[in-house]
Amino acid sequence: MAPFVGLLIPIVVGLPVTFAILLAVSFFVGRKRKKLTEKLDEMNYEMRRPRFDFWIGVIGTAFTFSIIVILIITKYKNYGSIESGVLVILSILGLFMLSGIFLAVYSIQWKIIVKKNALIIKMPFRHIMEIDINDITIVKQNNNEIIGYINGKRIFSIDNTVLGFDLFRTQLNNAGKIEFKKDNFAIKGNKKNIAFRIFSLIFAVGCLIGSILWPNDTANWFVYTLFSGFTIFSLYFLIPSIKCKLAVKDDEIIIKTLLRKEKSYKIKTLSKLNFKTFDIEIFTDGKIIATFAMDNDNVSFLLERLKCEGIPFYRRGKLLE
Repeated sequence: MAPFVGLLIPIVVGLPVTFAILLAVSFFVGRKRKKLTEKLDEMNYEMRRPRFDFWIGVIGTAFTFSIIVILIITKYKNYGSIESGVLVILSILGLFMLSGIFLAVYSIQWKIIVKKNALIIKMPFRHIMEIDINDITIVKQNNNEIIGYINGKRIFSIDNTVLGFDLFRTQLNNAGKIEFKKDNFAIKGNKKNIAFRIFSLIFAVGCLIGSILWPNDTANWFVYTLFSGFTIFSLYFLIPSIKCKLAVKDDEIIIKTLLRKEKSYKIKTLSKLNFKTFDIEIFTDGKIIATFAMDNDNVSFLLERLKCEGIPFYRRGKLLE
């Protein structure tokens, strides 16, 4: 019982404070977003980073903050000081906490407001820009994002996870700003995202193994549960990025998964696409033939191609126009 009692104090001190901050910040963000978007129509809309980015940053901050508080208080309670090895761990956790804070702030501050042909671009750590869509020289499609330029200068970069991405890309396409369309391309996991998720998984597994092999009795079921959850969470987001590869060649879509052989389907035989929170499902005759992450490379090319072919898009059972 001693280790459990020793952890009660930091849990009681750290977690309520953390959750109080979470509630306050989430209330502020939700109210602000509602106020900004309630008067916008189809020609006047707002693009924001997905809420997922914000909550990942906040939850990551809360998680690391709680662990830091637990380690500091339990070490001082049991030994009256903190060893150099623990200081290294605290420093690493501190970097993760700062990264979480940065991600949360970045997702709040990132915003592009579209008012007919006018753009108001608000990027973190940059001056607010107001430009006209007609002033944009060209927009390049690069993997899962669109990048806008004015006279060779990069003005904005928007990936397909941004709310309003499809609407804005259509508007740019109608204005003749999109550089090109691809007929043959491959969809696979974004290397940067895969590398980050692999690193997160390794870190989570390392923390779990370290807590099990910890040379004292301060770690218990609470710590094991936290690191186990972190491991499962990291694995959950890694698998969709690597389990499926697709290629579009002429009028066919070629699908290859980790456990299945390569199969090809005529694009016209696809029955629908279903958008989930983070994944996209492809159906043929009511059966799912592929599931891939929404942030994979070249997803925007696939959506554009299937839209031109008349394949219906669904989200939560509702047809998207």
